[in-house]
Amino acid sequence: MAVALLIPMAFGILITNASEEGNSIFFSLAGMQFAAAVILVLAALAVTSEYRFGTIRTTLQAQPSRTRVLWTKAGVIAAVAFLIGEVAAWTTFAVSRFFDETGALVLRTADDWRLVAGYGLVYALLAVIAVAVGSLVRHPAGALTLLLVWSLAIENLISIIPNFGDDIYRLLPFVNGTLFAGDPQITGVTDPLSTLGSLGVLAGTAFVLLGVATAVLHRRDA
Repeated sequence: MAVALLIPMAFGILITNASEEGNSIFFSLAGMQFAAAVILVLAALAVTSEYRFGTIRTTLQAQPSRTRVLWTKAGVIAAVAFLIGEVAAWTTFAVSRFFDETGALVLRTADDWRLVAGYGLVYALLAVIAVAVGSLVRHPAGALTLLLVWSLAIENLISIIPNFGDDIYRLLPFVNGTLFAGDPQITGVTDPLSTLGSLGVLAGTAFVLLGVATAVLHRRDA
């Protein structure tokens, strides 16, 4: 959690100092994209560690309802991720504004507020995705590899597929998380969904995966 808080602030200070003409709110929060990977790791380990050390059996003995166990875990971790996202975004914005001598970092519109406040919601949904993947894969290394490769590489590779790659790319969850709390020009999406559409794609992916993980959890032995 400390890393997730420090990375965005460091990036914000460096980018603000390096810019001679000021920078947008999105650029000052560029480090939030890297901190998102930390959230994925945190959320996945919260599930896979129980399988690694065998404590999942004790958990399910204490609470036989597997649906309640998984959804409560997802809810708690999502709440923590939301708080981390909000604290990191607002702290980074405040620190970046302190170092910005151009006066460019000002919240003037609803979109400006979304660029900062939106990260809490994005982080919460990313945490739900990571919990679901962790429950499905169960192994820490496997879950972390899948999540990080998916978010950092696979979606970008899909965008370069000839003819239809861009059409798929604009509908992918991590891309839409960036679109909700970011700028379409940075993602390379030429025909982005609406702001609520992007949030819907990310949320839909999170809860579909959590639903699949719940069904699988009921069918497999702990």
